[in-house]
Amino acid sequence: MEVLDLSHNQLVGTVPSWISRLDHLCYLDLSNNTLVGEVPKSSEGLNTSGCSPDIDFTNMTFYLKRSGRSKHGRQRKHAPNVIAGTNNVVRSGSNNVIAGNDNTVIFGNDNAVSESYQFVYGNNHVVTGDHHVVSGSNHAASGSHHVVIGKHN
Repeated sequence: MEVLDLSHNQLVGTVPSWISRLDHLCYLDLSNNTLVGEVPKSSEGLNTSGCSPDIDFTNMTFYLKRSGRSKHGRQRKHAPNVIAGTNNVVRSGSNNVIAGNDNTVIFGNDNAVSESYQFVYGNNHVVTGDHHVVSGSNHAASGSHHVVIGKHN
């Protein structure tokens, strides 16, 4: 299967882990549902050769959580969650790449945020686009009409 569109199905619960086992998935649309959890990464078994993976989220609330330790007790390095679309909310998310309009990041760190009308709270964000509200410290902001609160901005 290359295309999976589960949008507008009133799905509630966690993002299904079996999505990561779809070997040839190129497009995933989970928009307009109420799903929580981690979006499966392009991990073992996911073959993206011949296609550019595209995930579409619109009007979603994400509660992202990651375990920082492997089963052997070593610190893991994670690839970022990539979230694109409109009217998305990321709560307690860190290390996210967020693009689109009217997205909100609440209490996250190390996020890259682009496009317009974003609200970002946390630390170490890179923000591009227009009309952002940013609170925390160590932010790099480009564009226009930003409200930046905190230190080292």
